[in-house]
Amino acid sequence: MNLAVGTKQDGTTAVDGGWLDGFHGNFHNRPWRTYGRLADMIEPTPAGLFVLLDEAPVSLNDGNLTSYQ
Repeated sequence: MNLAVGTKQDGTTAVDGGWLDGFHGNFHNRPWRTYGRLADMIEPTPAGLFVLLDEAPVSLNDGNLTSYQ
């Protein structure tokens, strides 16, 4: 799964996903959504989200699912 899905060490608070804005300034749901558990996925619904995605071999180093060109 993408790094925007998961919880902090407390096991309940969703990750901040600081890298989502490109400047490490994103905080939980501000401005990009992050999800700690399935019940948090209300907009869009789970069916509207991706879970698996191929990543280019040259950028395969983490779960950010970014592309480098």
